[in-house]
Amino acid sequence: MDKKELVEKIESLPSLTSITNIRPYVDKKIVLGLISQLDEPQKVVVPKFVADWYEENKDRFEGNLYLFVYNLTSIFDGAKLNEFERWFLTTGTKPFKTLINMHQFGYEVKEEKRYLVKVKGLCGNHETLNCEKHSNEWLFSDRKENSLYDTKHTRKELEANGFGWVFDCEGVEVEEVTE
Repeated sequence: MDKKELVEKIESLPSLTSITNIRPYVDKKIVLGLISQLDEPQKVVVPKFVADWYEENKDRFEGNLYLFVYNLTSIFDGAKLNEFERWFLTTGTKPFKTLINMHQFGYEVKEEKRYLVKVKGLCGNHETLNCEKHSNEWLFSDRKENSLYDTKHTRKELEANGFGWVFDCEGVEVEEVTE
């Protein structure tokens, strides 16, 4: 419910007036119940790359947004678009509204799906695709994540490191992780 609807509902409440006082009285519990239904601005949920752009530009947000849009003209001369630029130019994303709402009301980062990748038929201690956190080297090892290895990967991470094929390979089991 918005502010206008709230005012209308309060105005339409039954009221009591006393003989000594001309002002009407309404039930405080009813009014508080109506106020609790008032819509509050919600944080925007955005992909990580949008949050990254915002964090880099939030200190001079208005000026940086203006410069970004102004420089969009150079993008159309055949330059390869980055992820944020593609998002900004995609129909339906409402980039101005989204970025301004992020600036005013805050935001949350949309969590990407993560996957556990296992090769079928391998020993349980060496079946899972791991990525060494510090060197970004990949190997097959145990499925338990620890301080050295990541075992749950986004599709983007897998594809960027040459493992996009795992989603189409019969010998590989790709399990979506829900944590």
